[in-house]
Amino acid sequence: MWWLLFAATDPEALFQRMEAAALAEPLNIHAEIEAEGSFEASLKVQAVLGPKTKIEAEGQLLGRPAAFKLESDGRQMRWGQQVEPQSATFSEGIVLSFTRLGLLKDLIWIAGGQPPEGSGGSVRAWLTVSDFSLGPPKTVNGVHGITIRYRVAISGEPVGSVDLVLDPATVRPLERSATVQFQGTMRYTERYRYPAPKKKSK
Repeated sequence: MWWLLFAATDPEALFQRMEAAALAEPLNIHAEIEAEGSFEASLKVQAVLGPKTKIEAEGQLLGRPAAFKLESDGRQMRWGQQVEPQSATFSEGIVLSFTRLGLLKDLIWIAGGQPPEGSGGSVRAWLTVSDFSLGPPKTVNGVHGITIRYRVAISGEPVGSVDLVLDPATVRPLERSATVQFQGTMRYTERYRYPAPKKKSK
């Protein structure tokens, strides 16, 4: 079977490859997010993550219609009515927050009128991952994916666990299922697509 090809895969090394690829160039992501438990959400998201970040989301948050966005131009961050200088480490912070815990955490902060938590570049030490293992393979959007399981801690305190399905060809995330402690137990799933960049007209 196809998944036997990945039986000897080192899940931590594969995760590190995924993060390195995500940091190497901007990520253009379309995502669908469903959350239940202590925080309920149903969102569609379009995002570009990198030095110039743009995140737009709409749907339902806590049972109410919601639409919000964040933009950065390399010098400033803008969300709602707020404007703040963009730190030199913003790009790394926003990308690693996505690779380790997904989009929902930052969306919750943006919806609440705050900048993404840890976007100042402290994410690498503040949001840590450990205890890697391989989970059952899963097909997402027609792609036979590899599942990596790991645990997440914030400031050294365990907060939850994640199943992350990766495309073995591109090492991009395809789907994330997580259970985390956020004002109680929250469970969420994020599915990702990566549309091709639009060609510039001549």
